[in-house]
Amino acid sequence: MNNIKKLRENKKLTLMELSKEVQIPNNTLSQYENEKRKPKLETWQALADFFGVSVPYLQGAYSKDEINKKVIASYNEYFEAYNIKKLFLIVQPLNGWTIEDYLIAVGAVPFDTPKTHFLINKDQMEDYDFWKKNLEPIYKNVAVKWLLEKPGINATKEDVLKAVNSAMNTVIAYSSSTTVSRNLGADEIIHFDYSSIAENQFMHKRYNFLDMHEWNDDEELPDGSHQLIPFYDFNHSHPLDGEIYMRDEIK
Repeated sequence: MNNIKKLRENKKLTLMELSKEVQIPNNTLSQYENEKRKPKLETWQALADFFGVSVPYLQGAYSKDEINKKVIASYNEYFEAYNIKKLFLIVQPLNGWTIEDYLIAVGAVPFDTPKTHFLINKDQMEDYDFWKKNLEPIYKNVAVKWLLEKPGINATKEDVLKAVNSAMNTVIAYSSSTTVSRNLGADEIIHFDYSSIAENQFMHKRYNFLDMHEWNDDEELPDGSHQLIPFYDFNHSHPLDGEIYMRDEIK
């Protein structure tokens, strides 16, 4: 479905008022809105210029603003579910952990933040400009580009979040390991324009930061066997040497 009616109503214009503005008969505009008639390319462009949007968006593609708001809503849902201890009820293609790892990868959140979840504060959560700026790299991903450029795909909310999840995981992969940049090669990194993300390696640094603050408890199970229970202590660190460190070794 195209977005002509939505944009017209957002501007609080009647069909007659829009007709006068764009010099198109109101009955013709009604047919356009109800997709009983297709505008010519020059008419699409004239309407897009009037509303200040792209032609694909006018024709029914998603806008960055719409996608950004779906990501924000997804993160807020994760935040609220965690607070009421009902994360198990969240079943969606994009989860809060992926969003937070992505924000670390693009440098929006310091890799050495001494927390394991809810890495952004309330002000950042409510700051649309924060999200708008830091979500920009996902729009280099082919799947997300399609949402912006292909009005005929009729993507659902789930489709949008799946595309964003794929894009975010690509960014996280670039940031996680130098092997990604070595395997893909310089030309491909430049093509995706993720070179700075690959160079900064914030997620790789994040994993190291978590590893050096991970300790373990030795828990005895009812059958007499033992199980290591990991936990994080951000006030104490240990060497990154691949060894397992226990609580009683904390100094």
